[in-house]
Amino acid sequence: MISHKPLSFYISALHANDLQHSYQLLSDNESTHSEEDVLIYQKVSTWLFEDGVVIRCEYEEEQGQHSDACCFPCWIEFKVQEIRKNTVTVSPALKRFTNQCQIKTWLQFNSDA
Repeated sequence: MISHKPLSFYISALHANDLQHSYQLLSDNESTHSEEDVLIYQKVSTWLFEDGVVIRCEYEEEQGQHSDACCFPCWIEFKVQEIRKNTVTVSPALKRFTNQCQIKTWLQFNSDA
């Protein structure tokens, strides 16, 4: 039987460091580079969940941003990179955000809890 899971299930587990869901970090790479005299920080991480789903997160922000807002602009992309077992499907397969507050709000509206 195939289980249909929302992408929010996996993002929520990662965002909350949820120990109820078993997953392991496969890779975690950080780098910085310059674009038009602006220093860009980038982090790319992948996790393998016990059901065989591999989630990739790309995070990018401009260094030195100063803002009074709690949610400074950045670029965050969660993507189903691979499904290693034929027993699960995930939808949507890709979700992008432009700040951390968007993630929190999206999870509130898309979580089962």
